[in-house]
Amino acid sequence: MKQRAGQIAYEFLLMIFFFTATFTVWIVLSAAAQEDLRWQHEERVIEDLALQLQDDLYLSAQLPEGYRRNISLPGAVVGKDYDLILYDPVSGAPYFTIACEDHLVEKDLPEISLPGDEQAYTADRLLIITNHAGSLEVGSP
Repeated sequence: MKQRAGQIAYEFLLMIFFFTATFTVWIVLSAAAQEDLRWQHEERVIEDLALQLQDDLYLSAQLPEGYRRNISLPGAVVGKDYDLILYDPVSGAPYFTIACEDHLVEKDLPEISLPGDEQAYTADRLLIITNHAGSLEVGSP
C-alpha cells in the first residue's frame, strides 16, 4: 500500500512539473511574439510618419513659386524621441532619415536647399518649406 501511495505522489509531482514546464515555455513564446508585434507596430508608425512627410515635401515642390508650408512634427513617435535628418548631398539625390532607437527609415526627397551641408531637426520642431523656382528651401523658425 505504501508503494502505491509513493507511486501516486511521484506521478503527481511529475504531472505538476510537466504542466509548469509547459506553462513556462508558453509564457516565454508569448512574450517573444508580443515583443515582435510591438516592434512591427513601431516600425509601421515611423514609416507612416516618413511617408506623410515625403508626400508633403513632394506636394510643396509641385506648387507655385513662393508657396510656403509649415509642417508640424509630433513630439514623439510611439512614446519615443526621434531625430529627423535632411540630407542635401553634393552629388546624388537628396534624402531624409527618421531615426528612433532601433528603427531607421530613409526616404528620397525632391530637390531641396538646406542651410549648410546637412541640417538635423529633432522632435517638436517646425519645418518651414518654401518653393523657390521649383527648388524647396527647408528651414526652421
